[in-house]
Amino acid sequence: MDPVVSNVLRLTLAWVLAESAIDKLRDRQGFLRTLAAYQLVPGSFLSASVVALTALETALAAALLSSAFVSMLGGEEAGLALVAGLGSAALLGLYGAAIAVNLLRGRRDLDCGCGGPARHHSLGPALVVRNAVLVTAALAAALPAPSRPLTKLDLATTALAVLATILLRAAIEHLLANAPESARLRAETRA
Repeated sequence: MDPVVSNVLRLTLAWVLAESAIDKLRDRQGFLRTLAAYQLVPGSFLSASVVALTALETALAAALLSSAFVSMLGGEEAGLALVAGLGSAALLGLYGAAIAVNLLRGRRDLDCGCGGPARHHSLGPALVVRNAVLVTAALAAALPAPSRPLTKLDLATTALAVLATILLRAAIEHLLANAPESARLRAETRA
């Protein structure tokens, strides 16, 4: 895989994980309530789980960011990229599995906990698919990229691709968050 593609994946995933960690830090109690509502973690481990998940997201974001910058500077990043990519895939897979378990339980009314304190995302199959896409991206980010000198065009392409990917993700998240409201309005219009 070309190092530009690897770097775009790593930087985008770093953004996703850092944004998630920041949301958890801004509203620790809100995330604690969300995690409790999932009914997957014993009550005595909830506070520790909130701290651990926030720390893990922060560490993985930093590792992904570091591996991308090492790559852009022409250094060897394969070991760091492997750990960061596989760790991110495992965490995102865990989140997807938690959503899927609650969907199987028929619990669509839960907030997924992925929109931060300002947004509510009800559980749905689209969130499982979204996490599967993120897991795939993380696994691809774990792959070693061939070392080659990066040009200014490569760096500009990386920056623009990361920006475009972040904006696309924000648009998708907005659509997912508003899907239940759109469905409600369509149902009211038909009635």
